[in-house]
Amino acid sequence: MQGKSIQVTQLETRVYELNNKAEYETSLKEILDFLNSKKINNEDACYANLFLSDTYKRISDYDNVLLYLDKAQAFAEKITVNKQYYLDNITCLKAFALFDIQHYADAKVFMQTLAKKQYVNLSMNAQAMLIMQDAYLLYLDQDDIMAEHQYNVAIRKMHLATSCDLPIKNKKKIALYGAMNNELNMQIAYKQAMYYADSCHIIKYNLYAAEIMRNTYQSMGNYTMAFKYFAIYDSLNTIYNAGGFKDKLQELEVKYETNKKEQAIYLKEQTIKGNKRLIALLITAIITLILMIALYITIQRRKKLVKEKLQWQLFTKQLLTKTEEERKRIANDLHDSVNNDLLLIKSSVQKNTSQEIESKIDLLMNHVRAISRNLHPVLFEELGLQDCIEQLVQRVQEHNHFILNTEIEYHHCLTSADELQLYRVIQEAVNNIIKYSKAEAAIIILNEHKEKLVVEIKDNGIGFNVGETLSSNKSFGLHNIIERSIAINGNATITSNQNGTTIIIEIPVKK
Repeated sequence: MQGKSIQVTQLETRVYELNNKAEYETSLKEILDFLNSKKINNEDACYANLFLSDTYKRISDYDNVLLYLDKAQAFAEKITVNKQYYLDNITCLKAFALFDIQHYADAKVFMQTLAKKQYVNLSMNAQAMLIMQDAYLLYLDQDDIMAEHQYNVAIRKMHLATSCDLPIKNKKKIALYGAMNNELNMQIAYKQAMYYADSCHIIKYNLYAAEIMRNTYQSMGNYTMAFKYFAIYDSLNTIYNAGGFKDKLQELEVKYETNKKEQAIYLKEQTIKGNKRLIALLITAIITLILMIALYITIQRRKKLVKEKLQWQLFTKQLLTKTEEERKRIANDLHDSVNNDLLLIKSSVQKNTSQEIESKIDLLMNHVRAISRNLHPVLFEELGLQDCIEQLVQRVQEHNHFILNTEIEYHHCLTSADELQLYRVIQEAVNNIIKYSKAEAAIIILNEHKEKLVVEIKDNGIGFNVGETLSSNKSFGLHNIIERSIAINGNATITSNQNGTTIIIEIPVKK
């Protein structure tokens, strides 16, 4: 497998040598010591668990073989670079282990998964082992010809990789040739298996070869030869003595787990201390942030209050100025219009022309009515808001080259006093459109909803900068709209650009 550090490579070599000499106790101790070190990463931990699995496989303890393969897989899942490479190789090792304990159906599932990927992440040796297992399953299905073919493919691949696993391939061929009653090929395969086992100094492979020869001769009914190989097997098994290692390995593992738990407790205590310091820092940071936010909000509120105070002072000043201007306008209207008409009447009286007198009186009355309407809509309480708006629209269109439309859906949800204030707002907005917007058309929209009345006054004029205008000393009309809206619990929003101006007033209503 790839991604091995120098320490892992050294450990692998050491474990391989110890296991070949059947020094499993020393092998396990060195692996556990490596796992117990504090400076290993996920790749190193994965490899160390694979070495443990291989060590237990040497003594046929397959419960622990599968256990440590699962642990290796857990570390492999945490690897970020070439993760699939590690996972595929662990899947391969699981297929080998399940096959060894004759869980062929489970092993076949893993084998087929890897075969579909064309063994892309596996070594030549691993590929050979999987093909050998496939050959054995063919042998069990009594497909001897395909089984022999697959065994030969596996052996060729093994020659390209390493000869130390060839005893396993030849062991399987022994069983195949026994089923085919080919004793000569059995003997050749056994000798090859023993040759490679001796060359690699792996006692376990000698034991496997003798055992399969005994079992094969026994199944053939040749008990003489079966007893011969039983004697060889028994002699090798005495040397191997696999059972004696299990208790020692178990004892070492208990010591390792105890040490690991003590280390975990120490790390947990350090983590708790670190977390407490982190929590204290976070609380301090949060409190500081809250104070800064509160200070910022306070400063912004003060700025807003100062701005509103200045705007109110400006509005009050403008209101007084406008009031004086309105008084002056009314005085001028009375002087220029009514006074002149009275002089004309006086002159007509002196000339005794009753028809001229009546005409002048009618003209005077019309002037007085116009001045009165500007000061207060005639019969507003009786006519109501909608009719007064319609009259305003009619007067505007009579005296200006300007299109003004209405869309009114209003059912008297406001009091008469509030209606009058809203009328003044609309009147002010229309006056501003006529004076400043250079618009060709405008529209007044009233929509009464369930919880509010929405009023919109739109025009297609040249627009203006709302912020700058409100901050200037020439914005009495806009401030008048805003303040009157507030007086009737409403909220006025003014937006404007080069395509025109829109004033929206929203007034909550009570049903």
